[in-house]
Amino acid sequence: MVYPNAQGQTNHSFNAAGDMNADGLMDSRDLYLQRDRFRQINAPAAATSAAVAAVLKRGDLNNDGVTDAADIDHLATNFGNSAWKFDLDVDGWPTPSGADRQDADVLIRTIFETDYGDSDLNGIIDFDDYSHIDNGFNNSSHGWANGDFDGNGIIDFDDYSLIDFAFNHQGDSVRRAMAYLDGSDPSDRGMNTPALQLLKEHLAQFGPGYANGFLSAVPEPTGTSLVLGVFFAAIARRRKRLA
Repeated sequence: MVYPNAQGQTNHSFNAAGDMNADGLMDSRDLYLQRDRFRQINAPAAATSAAVAAVLKRGDLNNDGVTDAADIDHLATNFGNSAWKFDLDVDGWPTPSGADRQDADVLIRTIFETDYGDSDLNGIIDFDDYSHIDNGFNNSSHGWANGDFDGNGIIDFDDYSLIDFAFNHQGDSVRRAMAYLDGSDPSDRGMNTPALQLLKEHLAQFGPGYANGFLSAVPEPTGTSLVLGVFFAAIARRRKRLA
């Protein structure tokens, strides 16, 4: 029901039981919400696993049978493409629209349940991810797995601002980081956590462009707040499993 039919038509059939957001349509948003609903109600493990797999399948954009970092890179090279498979945020129905950063947000935060900076897609921003971006930066590499988190083909201060934002958010230090970068509190008060120390290092290394990138990574009140909620709920679940 979510995928296009043989004629390439979407929303060609309807089932009220599958309309998870009750908007009268059958689309990818219902697929994402079904997974979350199954978890919420503690559905049988087999059903929940199937729902998780269905969401991951939606993210297999290069059609190689695996949903991984290569799909993030594939989406980045197809920004502007109005094909249905790239419309992960469902803003292209009924009028097609080109793939953009909002679709990448959904792929990373809703489908992979992680955030920018998670180079190995294990759901947590850690020093393995920093080793990947540092190696990528030093060797002029590209691609998500090497730290090119904005998908522009190079690893630079924008990518460091993305991973630092996620790492600070994960450690509940984003407000302090923002105050340091926007000048409202440039003191060293409370700047002793690993995430904030990295922020200081990268600010010294890259300068104002890095600070602007970090501050612009703050999501708008609407739009990305839903997918961010999914991300941080996933982080909480992983922390409980690791405890």
